[in-house]
Amino acid sequence: MTDGTHDTPAANDAIIDEATGWLVRLRSGSVKGSDLEALARWRTSDPAREAVWQRLMAIEGDFEGLAPGDRAIATATLDRAHQRLGRRRALKTLGWAAIGGGLAWGGAHTHMARRLWADHSTAVGEKARIDLPDGAQIRLNTDTILDVNRSVVHLRRGEIHVTTASGAAPQPVTVETAHGAFAPARARFLLRDLGTATRLSVLDGSVVMRPTGSATRTAHTSQSWLVSERRLTLDPLFDRLDPGAWLEGLLVVKRMRLGDVVAELARYRVGLIHVTDDAAGLAVSGVYRLDSIDDALSALEASLPVSVTAITPYLTIIRAA
Repeated sequence: MTDGTHDTPAANDAIIDEATGWLVRLRSGSVKGSDLEALARWRTSDPAREAVWQRLMAIEGDFEGLAPGDRAIATATLDRAHQRLGRRRALKTLGWAAIGGGLAWGGAHTHMARRLWADHSTAVGEKARIDLPDGAQIRLNTDTILDVNRSVVHLRRGEIHVTTASGAAPQPVTVETAHGAFAPARARFLLRDLGTATRLSVLDGSVVMRPTGSATRTAHTSQSWLVSERRLTLDPLFDRLDPGAWLEGLLVVKRMRLGDVVAELARYRVGLIHVTDDAAGLAVSGVYRLDSIDDALSALEASLPVSVTAITPYLTIIRAA
């Protein structure tokens, strides 16, 4: 980088947006000679743009080298990732790494700006612990962003486990998310941001739920609730999953769909793990370690009629055997 023009995350994201926009235009089949000339001018106008374009072409080349069936699955997986995560995050998930010109993404940091400003955060596969002045303890799970303002905790992203203070606190902890506030009374509980809702799972004690636009209710031991801005829904999570097992580095499931099990495992590794429709509905029960997702996938392959294929370091496909 010679002039520092693209040193901010917003500028970096803008370059990725522009590059993928050009790629979509080229794929459309209606590109003209003037478009190709404009693309050439765009690439040569800034070394950072050319670096991003070359990295994008390398990823495209990886997919073009796949067998037709795998290429179709990879394309469909990326399309869903683009829709679910947005174009920037989906591309970063594929492993943008040290592409030069000040653009050192690293696959684990998909929300760099938010992490830089957050009080506490973890990358994909990391955990952390913080102790609050009132005696409460918070454990951060993988890919989590958290802000703390005295006794008010703001969960911006990811998942936390909260243990309240053992004695009476002058200002007991309250956790806020995009969907409401959660006030515990001598409790151990988990909160997970699901995007459209917050999932509360109470391991012990009780937690008062205050949705943004709905009536207040109290959740009790062994209950799990989905809390959106205007709705509270009891969720039978404990019937299929031990929500606190990650504290011990484990995923413990009971007759859970393979597609859902893999979605849980995928939270702990950078990249995409795709399960084909013919395998997604298989029932899974077992205990899997979260510190080695490859070992967990191998265990699934050994116990189920499925095959696990690593297409690239950032894309794994699971299909019925």
